[in-house]
Amino acid sequence: MTGTDKQGLIDFAVTVYGDSCIESLCLRLQDECGVHVNVLLWAVWLDVNKVLFDEKLLLEGQRSVRCQNRCWVKPLRFVRRALTLPWLGTRKKIKALELRGEFWQLRRLEKIGTTPYGRDESAVSYAEQYLMALGIDAEIIKETMNYFRDAIGEGL
Repeated sequence: MTGTDKQGLIDFAVTVYGDSCIESLCLRLQDECGVHVNVLLWAVWLDVNKVLFDEKLLLEGQRSVRCQNRCWVKPLRFVRRALTLPWLGTRKKIKALELRGEFWQLRRLEKIGTTPYGRDESAVSYAEQYLMALGIDAEIIKETMNYFRDAIGEGL
């Protein structure tokens, strides 16, 4: 990103995801629609920071975290969710490893896409483009974008 006044992706993601409505929405999109939450948060962050984005950039971002997500984060998430009791702190340790993987993804995504531009405010946001590319229902996309707009404000 250009300039020092812009919030980094990890700080942005932690802040936005800290909104309980956004968290539950993201988990629902992840579990029911196969949305990669970090890619979605990255797309929203790019929108807010008015960074140039196209299909090639989206594919590059998805590709950059796909293997790590499939081989590290998803298996850890599965095991963590299967452990309903905090057996000897194992669940907590697994969650810490899962979060470490999530932060790795965010750091990697942050490095992709650094060309600022002046986006036409009437244009479809990157987050909407990402969700449409996944074939998500239009009503779910509308609801998702409303939650993000409420949490972030007019920057999206």
